[in-house]
Amino acid sequence: MVFAYSLARLKVAYIERRYLLTRSERVFYLALSKAYWDEYVVFSKVRIADVLTPPTMSNKKKWWRLFTQISSKHVDFVLCAFNDQTIVCWIALDPRSHWGAERRKRKAFVNKAFDVAALPRLRVATLSHYGTDELLSLKRSRV
Repeated sequence: MVFAYSLARLKVAYIERRYLLTRSERVFYLALSKAYWDEYVVFSKVRIADVLTPPTMSNKKKWWRLFTQISSKHVDFVLCAFNDQTIVCWIALDPRSHWGAERRKRKAFVNKAFDVAALPRLRVATLSHYGTDELLSLKRSRV
C-alpha cells in the first residue's frame, strides 16, 4: 500500500514495512516472551524518551536539548513487570552491523544515559536461535 499526501506542493510517498521487527529481533522476542511470559511483559522498539526523561530544570532550552538527544533513539526491548508495567530492564541485541564507529558512539551514549538513570541493561549477542533455558539463566543472573 502506498500513501501519498501533498503539503504546499511537496509530495511525499510512503510504503508499508511488512514487519515491525527484523528476523533476528523476532526470533529473540519470541524466545524472550516464552521464557518470561509469567512474570514480565516484553515491549519491542521502545523509544528511549518513553523510558527516560531529563530531570525537571529551570533551563528549558537545556531540558529540550537533553530530550532531543533521546527522542529519536530507541532500544530493542524493554522488560516490564507483568502486574504493574514497572520497567525492570532494557535489552539490546548486538548484531555485527552495530560494530562500526558510529554505532559504537551511539551505544556509548545510550549506555551512559541508562547508567546515569540506574536502569539495568542486558546486551545480548545476535544469534539465529535462543534457547529458553539460556534466557532464563539471564533472568537469574541479571533481572
